Amino acid sequence: MRGTRTTDRYDPTRANWLYRFFRGIWIPFVLRFWTRLHVEGYEHVPTEGPLIVISNHLANLDTYIVGLYLRGRVIHYMARPDGLRKGVLGWYWRTLGGIPADREGVAAALRILRAGGAVGIYPEGVISPALVSALPGSALLAIRSGARVVPAAMWGTECVGFWSFLKRPRVHLRYGPPRVLRSAPGRHGSEAAMNELMREIATMLPERYRGVHG
Repeated sequence: MRGTRTTDRYDPTRANWLYRFFRGIWIPFVLRFWTRLHVEGYEHVPTEGPLIVISNHLANLDTYIVGLYLRGRVIHYMARPDGLRKGVLGWYWRTLGGIPADREGVAAALRILRAGGAVGIYPEGVISPALVSALPGSALLAIRSGARVVPAAMWGTECVGFWSFLKRPRVHLRYGPPRVLRSAPGRHGSEAAMNELMREIATMLPERYRGVHG
């Protein structure tokens, strides 16, 4: 996978070797010995067709865990454009399916969704210990594509560190039922649709993680 050319040169629904290694071997190993993971609602995740997963973001580990339970699907997360341009880090992110969170990335995400693939979005745009306001326009991809959207709530990943195997922290992942986002015309309509989805994520989180949507 190299940048947005991914969607033009190969099937974005198929995993490459690094993605298979991380999801099939390394991440299950880390989760088993470094955490006590509890997952709810994975029956809500569609096994085929275009899909967008929208989640809160507490730690870098979130991306690996959310994608792990997509039942064999490849999830392409929208990531910082500057990170995707950085040498080894950029290569690593792109190989794991990262696409830039900018106009070019939105076009790539639309192509992935039209091919029946899956895209992941952190609508807050930052790692935060509690929910903050979603970025303007975060819902546009879901509205323009018509793809089903699954909200995901995660907590406990912020407690995972190098020494966690000595006392494994509890990590929780909860998926909500899928839906297709609708909005009234204009920017405010899309923002209202995203805020409604963020409030749903908040209801799946413990109170201290709900932030502005508490």
